[in-house]
Amino acid sequence: MENIEITQKIESLDEELLENQYHCREFVTGLLGEDDVISIQRFHGIIGGKNNFADCKNGQFLNFTDFWDAWLGGLYNYFKEISYRNKPIILKIIEDDYLRDYVKIFLERNYYKNYKARIRNKPLNELTEIWFGKNGSNLFGLWMAPERYGDKWINKERTIRMANFEYWTIGHILATGLITENPQDGKIIIKDLDSFIQFYRLNFLRNTNSQYEQAIIENYLEYVKISEKPLDIPFLIPEFRYNGKVREHLYRLDFVVLNVWTQRFVGFEISPASTHLSIQKSKEKTQKAINEELSLKWESEMDKRNKYFAKYNISLVTFTDNLLLNVDNCFNQIKDELNIKMIKKVGEIEHLKKLKLIHYN
Repeated sequence: MENIEITQKIESLDEELLENQYHCREFVTGLLGEDDVISIQRFHGIIGGKNNFADCKNGQFLNFTDFWDAWLGGLYNYFKEISYRNKPIILKIIEDDYLRDYVKIFLERNYYKNYKARIRNKPLNELTEIWFGKNGSNLFGLWMAPERYGDKWINKERTIRMANFEYWTIGHILATGLITENPQDGKIIIKDLDSFIQFYRLNFLRNTNSQYEQAIIENYLEYVKISEKPLDIPFLIPEFRYNGKVREHLYRLDFVVLNVWTQRFVGFEISPASTHLSIQKSKEKTQKAINEELSLKWESEMDKRNKYFAKYNISLVTFTDNLLLNVDNCFNQIKDELNIKMIKKVGEIEHLKKLKLIHYN
């Protein structure tokens, strides 16, 4: 839904509210048993202070009907277990057809004033604060809504859904910067695309001895450079750390793509046998000892896959020796996950708009 359409919708709802405000305040004054007509601020406080009946923090509402249904359901769940001597005023208001219509219009205006946040997927809590980087080098944090609080950084949860960038993209990095291990160091500000490419080269391309990682990074940066919308491209996260910034880490993934557009989260492991399945001093060991050591390595690899999926919903793709013979093909697999495939659910207004465009013979 375009910004101009949202603005027009809000203006239309404002007009409806204005037309019915005074009569509704008179009705509510009578329900309260008071003589003087209550102020508009008090009236809206009664009906607007309860927007949390719909779980706006975790819920996704593709249209106002979804939001309204959730709000009414939340209202019921809130009051069903509580005993009151007198019926709460909000329930009296909802039982009256005229007042309920006003509340519905009021909440619809609230829905459209927060439209982007209401229709947005909420990211997993575990993915609102991610850390990446190798041991022995700098670690970096990509957070959703970093804010300085005293001598530490916090994620301001209330603003996550209101962010003016798409999660885990290059645009995200330019908007929030990157957190460092030491809160005293402040944030790393990356002001534009050229700065991003320079940062990636300096900290990850030059920091790896793997020819395969180098080739994938070069391919990624070239892909970014020639893109028409580079800021919407998912950030190819290098050395994604399972346990965050804890130095004694459990696992790392070579590369991860968190695609906000498709909601696909995929990790990529460069796994030549020479580094992942090699047995030290194998000539000095029995076949049984070798098998036991290989079994432990296999268990570790499977545990890694299972843990990343359980905690982050990340599936893994492994590039073995045979696949790495053509590293460009490996990057093509990564590129499939980077491509912006806008699988977007639409709501009532979008559907109606498209239906009007259908031509009949």
